[in-house]
Amino acid sequence: MGVPRLVSADADSGKLPDVVNTYLLENLIPDPVDATPTSALRPSNRFVFLGDSITQSADDNPNQQRGPAWPIIASVTSKGRIVHARNAGVGGNTTQNMIARFATDVTPYSPTVVNLLAGTNDSAVTAFSTWTDQMENLIGLIRGIGAVPIMGTIPPANGSVQRKQAILQQNAWIRNYANRNGVALVDFYTLLSDPANGNYKSAYYSDGIHPNPAGLAAMGKLYSDLIGPTLTAYTPTLTSDDGDSLNLISGGCFTAASGTTLPAGYTDNAGTPANSAISFTTDPDVPGKMITITSAGATAIRQIYRTLYASATSLSSSTAAGDTTLTLPARADYQGVLFIGSGSTYEVVRILSSSGGGPQTETLVTPLRFAHSAGEQVIANAAPGDELLFAARVTTDGGNQMTANLTFSGGTKPAPIQNNTAPFTAGTFSQRVSVPAGNTSIGMGLQVNSGTGVTSWGQVTLYNLTRMAIV
Repeated sequence: MGVPRLVSADADSGKLPDVVNTYLLENLIPDPVDATPTSALRPSNRFVFLGDSITQSADDNPNQQRGPAWPIIASVTSKGRIVHARNAGVGGNTTQNMIARFATDVTPYSPTVVNLLAGTNDSAVTAFSTWTDQMENLIGLIRGIGAVPIMGTIPPANGSVQRKQAILQQNAWIRNYANRNGVALVDFYTLLSDPANGNYKSAYYSDGIHPNPAGLAAMGKLYSDLIGPTLTAYTPTLTSDDGDSLNLISGGCFTAASGTTLPAGYTDNAGTPANSAISFTTDPDVPGKMITITSAGATAIRQIYRTLYASATSLSSSTAAGDTTLTLPARADYQGVLFIGSGSTYEVVRILSSSGGGPQTETLVTPLRFAHSAGEQVIANAAPGDELLFAARVTTDGGNQMTANLTFSGGTKPAPIQNNTAPFTAGTFSQRVSVPAGNTSIGMGLQVNSGTGVTSWGQVTLYNLTRMAIV
């Protein structure tokens, strides 16, 4: 493989210094999962996006919901090669605010790359010389934690001539600094600005400061196109066949699906509104089939839903190696995967469940590998504190909002992508989530809202990383 090179939007920037290219080659290598904050996972393609509301957009970190934002669009369109470790955008922030929270909002997430898009709020309140000092400080902080900085030019701002001039001066400084210091540059300003007057292009205009959803989509696509090819090849953790015994979502590649009938275990959770249809389509880049929702005209929400019950239980009686059934105490319908035992006899089995009272005898998809004793621990799908990886491929024309989320019985609803209207072709999303205390069920929803459009999901994956011994 040749030396990767980050592309600068500044035509005279030339090749990055050898020391920078060497660093990229040695450090931007695959991440085992869409990971949790830990330095043990370095090096990787882990990105933290540091900025203000233009970076934050509708991302909601406390609730683990990734709303429409250009960083998530960049990650999905890169097919997951840009690993979305953290959106560290905060509305209203100046560069001084970003310096103050760097140690808590960037460093703990162990990024290999930090994107810095900062200056919109400074353009109205901060002296130019102060802002440049703070920008240099931020680049120093990024390099100080062993990460590669990437800078973005500041988007346009409709309004006063003074503010427009301030942004032009800031962007001239950013271009010059990036070129002189081996920092890759993505030119958002030129992408978004109207060459006739320096305002936002009408197609990307929201309120004169923030880009609209089309603008966010364009920013994410530009970023992915420029930065994605410079990264070491990496494929996020996704199921690739329906024989995958570790995938809690049985049949996530939909190979057995046909017609308009949902696979076993799935429901139309929001009903079947008029002008909305389900089918199964294929894409040569996606193993198996994709479940497709087509909305022709205004419709209500349609959500394809799968429920998995989760519990810690135990074996009611001893089992022998080769057994094809096992008995559990009274329980709900667990459906998917059981993690049995510990140590040298630990194993994973898929079960064919039906609701009923207990003791309940389960039929196994494959025979047991080991003998197990009565009372031995069994985790049905997941226990509180387990780390889950939710991931899938998605194709959408952006004609209506689409969402993919998990739901826990305690009311938590993390979403790796939510209310998105950006178009993707075989994009990849993923999110790592901890099961909350007291949880007894997990729901997985694939949803479109009212509108006219087509959205497809494939390789739907839910792995219990804790039980798979992936940390």
